[in-house]
Amino acid sequence: MRKLDTEAQRTDSDFLVEAANYNLLFIEMSNRAMQEGYARVVTDFANTTHSDYLRMHDDLKKLAKDKKMSLPTTMSDRYQQTSREMITSDRRAFDKSYLNTMESLHENAIRLYEDAALRANDSNIRAFAAAKLDMIRTHERRADQLENQLL
Repeated sequence: MRKLDTEAQRTDSDFLVEAANYNLLFIEMSNRAMQEGYARVVTDFANTTHSDYLRMHDDLKKLAKDKKMSLPTTMSDRYQQTSREMITSDRRAFDKSYLNTMESLHENAIRLYEDAALRANDSNIRAFAAAKLDMIRTHERRADQLENQLL
């Protein structure tokens, strides 16, 4: 990968790296929820989320490759800590914790993608961010609905 030449490229690269961290975290958390979830609606949501973010991550890797930017292959420490905080022995408590965490993380991801859709310097990165927003919003709404349903 080439060295980033400008502040604009560094800003775009920062978005791609942050987006990759979110994808890796969503994939890992959803994989755990498919295995450890109690309620069928939670494991179904986790399965859908897992599949969607695997596809999104493939798209992100292709975009980064096209832009000659590198992505992390593992999550940063901050995201690994979020994943570790999900550990619980009670499966019902896991469901609520998973949904609450997914809702909160998706709210943060929405802000990240909205900002990139408006402010990324590269038009392909802006288009990627804009195109993925609907899916991220859908996952956030579904996590909120399921969390309220399980209360």
